[in-house]
Amino acid sequence: MIDNDAKDMVLKAWDTYQSLIAALGDACWKIRSVFYTSSFAIIAAAFSSNLRLLYLLNPILAVLFCLLEAGYQEIQEQYIDKTIQIERTINDMLAGEKIPYFPDDGISTSLRTPSTKDLVRLFKPKKYLFWLSYITVIVLSLILFWLDVTKSHIPT
Repeated sequence: MIDNDAKDMVLKAWDTYQSLIAALGDACWKIRSVFYTSSFAIIAAAFSSNLRLLYLLNPILAVLFCLLEAGYQEIQEQYIDKTIQIERTINDMLAGEKIPYFPDDGISTSLRTPSTKDLVRLFKPKKYLFWLSYITVIVLSLILFWLDVTKSHIPT
């Protein structure tokens, strides 16, 4: 039987993981909002100042922000995996298991370094809510550049 100190430690770890997941989710939304603000400010500046080359900044900006958000999302995924393992431990404790499951790497906030393969996984079709906005801004900016859409030259 597991004592109350062990149960408290497991519950505290679960609560910590949940807090980290929520904070990372908030950070992703902030990254996305700064990206939208910046990219559409560049589009407005390119249009109003008649500098169509500014449109080409957006694809670069999109790639940089996308990689930043992808890193945060990968870290969030690792904490979600840790939370699932801790929930298994909690369930075993609640069921009164004599030897409850404990994660192989113990209970810690340490993570493995995200690999390129981990980041590429975020671009699967089912994750379209992540990557579609970045692709949309890239395509929109390239179309505006190609059509030479500026204040002095609006294509008809």
